[in-house]
Amino acid sequence: MKSDQQRVIKKYPNRRLYDTQTSSYITLSHVKQLVIDAKNFIVLDAKTQEDLTRSLLLQIILEEESGGVPLFSQTVLANMIRFYGKTTQGYLGQFLEKTFKVLSICKIN
Repeated sequence: MKSDQQRVIKKYPNRRLYDTQTSSYITLSHVKQLVIDAKNFIVLDAKTQEDLTRSLLLQIILEEESGGVPLFSQTVLANMIRFYGKTTQGYLGQFLEKTFKVLSICKIN
C-alpha cells in the first residue's frame, strides 16, 4: 500500500476496530496515534460502509476532554453549541480549521 493512500479502518457492531492495512484489530488509542502521526485514514461501518470517521474523532476528543486537563472550557463548549444552526456556523468551522493549520505550520506543541 502506498503511503499516500487512505488507510481503511472498519468498525464492527461489537465496537471493534479493524485496520485493513495491518490486518489486525486496533484500539481507539491506535486511531489517536494515527491522527497524531498525520496518517490519512477513514473509518467505515463494516456492514453498511457508512463513513464513521467524524464520530470516531469526536469520541477521541470526548475521552481526552473527560480525563486530565480539558482543552475546551465549559463556556467554549456552550458557545460552540450556540453556533449550530446559525448562519455563522460555517464561519466558525473555517476559522478553527485555519487556526489549527497556522498552529501546525508554526509547530506549536
